[in-house]
Amino acid sequence: MKKLLCIAVAIVLIGAGCSNRSLEFDRAQLDHVRSSDEPMVTSSGELVEVDERLKNVNFSETGNITDWDEVTETYVDDWTLTYELPGVPAGSVDLVFDDDSVCVVANEEYDCREILDKEFNGKRLHVQGVEDDTKVSVKRITF
Repeated sequence: MKKLLCIAVAIVLIGAGCSNRSLEFDRAQLDHVRSSDEPMVTSSGELVEVDERLKNVNFSETGNITDWDEVTETYVDDWTLTYELPGVPAGSVDLVFDDDSVCVVANEEYDCREILDKEFNGKRLHVQGVEDDTKVSVKRITF
């Protein structure tokens, strides 16, 4: 019985180790996938439609959006995303909106500059865009 229990524990531990390794990837592999010009295909062979606006995206994070400036203790016209990073207390980037910035709310697309107001302050969302230093040019925000 003891031998059987030891074998069961070993199988569980080996299985857990394998599943953790399968989730690991390096950033170079991810960048290759993002920049690939090859069409994306599902396992059943169907072509996946790719949004051209997201083609050059190098930033994709989920976090909370705010337009509150702690220094002046006022609302400002600029938005910031605060998000978690492994091993770091928090990441923060300024968000830049242009004609190509789309906000998706309840599966409907809107111009972010038209709908973002104080009611979104502190909301959790997913931002995709092009990062340049401490700013991200927003391509898509999904609420």
